[in-house]
Amino acid sequence: MLRNKKLTIVLAISCLLTLFANGPTLSSDSDKEQAQANFMQADGNGDNQLTLNEFTVFINLNAEAGIGKASQIRSSEAYSKAFVRLDTNKNGVLSVEEIQKASNASDVKKEQVQTNATSTDQNNAALNASVAKTAMPAVARTNVNLRAGPATSYPVIRVVPKGAKLVAVGCLADHSWCDVRFAGDRGWLAASYIVLANGAVVTPAARLRIVNFNQAYWRKYYRAYPWYSRWGHYYRRPVGRPAVRTGCVVAGCSGSRTVTGPAGRTFQRSISVNP
Repeated sequence: MLRNKKLTIVLAISCLLTLFANGPTLSSDSDKEQAQANFMQADGNGDNQLTLNEFTVFINLNAEAGIGKASQIRSSEAYSKAFVRLDTNKNGVLSVEEIQKASNASDVKKEQVQTNATSTDQNNAALNASVAKTAMPAVARTNVNLRAGPATSYPVIRVVPKGAKLVAVGCLADHSWCDVRFAGDRGWLAASYIVLANGAVVTPAARLRIVNFNQAYWRKYYRAYPWYSRWGHYYRRPVGRPAVRTGCVVAGCSGSRTVTGPAGRTFQRSISVNP
């Protein structure tokens, strides 16, 4: 019976010192023996329970021996916090049963964390697979220029022959131009010249990834081209029409006036301005 009681105490001590997240375990028999001796020394009245003062002594003894996370508890002076966390029945003393119960709860929590991490990994894998599907095989509808940007003002990289296989990586939000891979090159084709492998045309229903064009893209793929340094010449940030609420710009306007010629004749002249 005494042997079983000591074994229970050793297990409880192991639980106590490894309860707080990422704490090292009692890796050797000497650690366990030392922890048991420290417990006995801290338990001044020998009742196999620890008051807050006894718990503080126990933590300090183990910190000196470099056991578990005792040194971290001591350095942060978290004795009361750790004690309250373990004293589940709030009677002011820590019993072996309370320590073991807290350890079991910690094990369950760790298992839940591992399960959640696995679930997150699976969700990320599914998301990555979904994203990968949005890069779709396609063919060129006719001979078409592969350009260095989403407009005819950008330099031509090469000609994509009619029927050539390519990969549509993604398209602008309005689906007017698409970022494609062809024969080792990366560039832009007008969406109207692309036919997806399933015979569909480029529309939002095709679930192609929405991509942007910027200088980072230019730097990544066109550094070796002679026109690389002329980014500022080719790139024109889209500028919307200014919103003018008065005058003829938005709604248009019209009018007329009477003009008198040199011979005294009068003419009615109409003026119309469209936006």
